[in-house]
Amino acid sequence: MKGRRQNKLGDFATGVGWALRSAAKEAQKIARMHNTPLYYWENGKVVARKPWLTKSARAKAGRCETRRRARPADILSLTFRGGVSMPVLHQMQVSGNCYKVRLAARQLGVELTLKDYGLLDGTTRQATFLSKNPNGRVPLLELEDGRTLAESDAILWYLSEDTFLLPDDRWSRAEVLQWMFFEQYSHEPYIAVARFWLAFAPKEELEKRRHLVPEWHAKGNAALGVMQNHLARRDWFAGGRYSIADIALYGYTHCAADGGFDLAPYPAVGTWLKRVASEPGHVPLDVAW
Repeated sequence: MKGRRQNKLGDFATGVGWALRSAAKEAQKIARMHNTPLYYWENGKVVARKPWLTKSARAKAGRCETRRRARPADILSLTFRGGVSMPVLHQMQVSGNCYKVRLAARQLGVELTLKDYGLLDGTTRQATFLSKNPNGRVPLLELEDGRTLAESDAILWYLSEDTFLLPDDRWSRAEVLQWMFFEQYSHEPYIAVARFWLAFAPKEELEKRRHLVPEWHAKGNAALGVMQNHLARRDWFAGGRYSIADIALYGYTHCAADGGFDLAPYPAVGTWLKRVASEPGHVPLDVAW
């Protein structure tokens, strides 16, 4: 009987070991595909490594590519998993800007506590919230040390630094910023605004602004046309791969129909939306935790 138990325990241990080795190999495969490092806890510090790089490759790069300081997204995730802390995302569930942050965080493995605010209850204009963000808007990322960071695209940049969601090279990073600025200046002010007033605002308030709807639609469709022209020749917006530029534009484009926009005239945009939705770790706008 004792021998049988020992054999079963041995078989169990062998199975667990095999599963852990398989998981490690799969993690390394995904990290290599995205050219993003794996993160380890060593000597009281989080370090990043690319174990697949050869010594000659590191020498050619002119610096050690297998060991470098981990960035905020990685530290936030690992710190929480150690049971110490979890950053708070002050947000509204239906907001496309807040959704961008949730989506990026989920794909990066960054654990967040969600603190919800009402869309029309004015709580973000009260003193408690204004002490955290004087602009009175969400999303707002609050770290465990009390620091706060507002603006969705600034939060995306902070979380994605040194991860597969932000390219390494200077030109591609500039492209990311180009499209994020486009989203905030030429896209969001019309597509997101039309969505809010047509789908969520009180009807009596909408009627006061009904005359603005044609302008929102005209300028929003112009932005969609720019996206269509770009995506007709490329799969992604920057660096030839999925990045926070795509997340920034996906946030409100994928729900543009709520604002009265028809995406049928923009087939490349429609294909891109499906491509984004098929990325690993994708979560829909209505998913909360």
